Amino acid sequence: WASSVPRARLGSWRAELRHTVLHTPSRRVATICDHSDEVLFATFAPCGSLLASCSRDRRTGIYRLDSSCQPMRIAVLQHESTVLRAHWWPEYPHRRLTVSTGGPGERSFAEIWEVEPVPALLLKVSSIPFDIYAAVVRWPAGTGSQHALLAGGDRNFLTGSVQEMRVWQLDALDAAGDVPIPQEPQLLARLRLPLGTASNHCHCPEPAPPDSAAAGRVAALTGTGPFQCDALVLFDLPSDVPEAPSEAQGPYHLQLRLHALPGRAVLSVKWSRDGSLLVVNTRPHLGGSAVAEPSQPAPPLSTAIELLVLDAASLSTLSVHGGHFAFTTAEAPFILHTDIWADNDILASGGEDRCVHVWHRRHGRQLQRLEGHLEPVNAVSWSTSRHVLASASDDHTVILWA
Repeated sequence: WASSVPRARLGSWRAELRHTVLHTPSRRVATICDHSDEVLFATFAPCGSLLASCSRDRRTGIYRLDSSCQPMRIAVLQHESTVLRAHWWPEYPHRRLTVSTGGPGERSFAEIWEVEPVPALLLKVSSIPFDIYAAVVRWPAGTGSQHALLAGGDRNFLTGSVQEMRVWQLDALDAAGDVPIPQEPQLLARLRLPLGTASNHCHCPEPAPPDSAAAGRVAALTGTGPFQCDALVLFDLPSDVPEAPSEAQGPYHLQLRLHALPGRAVLSVKWSRDGSLLVVNTRPHLGGSAVAEPSQPAPPLSTAIELLVLDAASLSTLSVHGGHFAFTTAEAPFILHTDIWADNDILASGGEDRCVHVWHRRHGRQLQRLEGHLEPVNAVSWSTSRHVLASASDDHTVILWA
């Protein structure tokens, strides 16, 4: 694949080299071994010094990195179900965390926690299905001065060809100051997503960064088969919402922008920090086969993974990066979370090959294959202030790479 972006941006190859070396992890500096089951996700706060790890052991670990990038555990959050995903509060101080929990046979929730100075559960609402990852967003979108919680629906979240998501009020948390008060859930709005001909609902919604040009927009996965996603969908959160919560419940019918990725199973989607790019992990179908009809088996998948970088506005493919591998079945492909940093130059992903893979986007080269995990690597996250990459693995550990 020939990248369509310029190879040199910093004026000289010496400057390019310094920039690349500064932002490319190459050695292990610490290993976190506090979890007793698979670690499904890890994420640094925007400040770069706080790290959260999410595990099947139903715990979220909170760590602070010192100046030498050594982690110190400052809190452990206990949950009712498997911890799937976490999002840090989007604005300073980053002491609150949105956590998504659930799994097959478990109850699924969206929770907001205060992690410092004393861990405290501030809000907990049902969020169905479990792969609707909750996040804090500005409300109303684009113009609002308050925060709100975007989460899944109730047990009837899917009615015919319409999927419901819900927005919950967080005014009490915004006004709480230094002494947050747990609040009773108050529904702010119901969002209706028309699925059209897609037989799959919208999975893993990912709001764009709040200060980016794409603020208020959400990317998610969907598809035409029951086992695999083969498309991205984008939708804008409503901006013309009444100020009074009693008048704002809707429902609001959103328009979906569907972008098919034929011949691929889509594993995850991630916004760049400036909202200009989408990073999409995919597994090609063997022989380029199309997704099967709902009554047919899932099409077989290649063991190769291809990481696509898309222009977030046009959805055109800018580059494709390979070298990482997966081995799970076509009916249950792993979700592999990515990250991108250094002015969108460096990107990384884990793989079922137990490695962390790092690429230079503009140069189109793989920079590192970091070995150290004993099981598949589910997620990576970059600390902008510490220049450290965290990788979360099925081997129950999080490794920090500098």
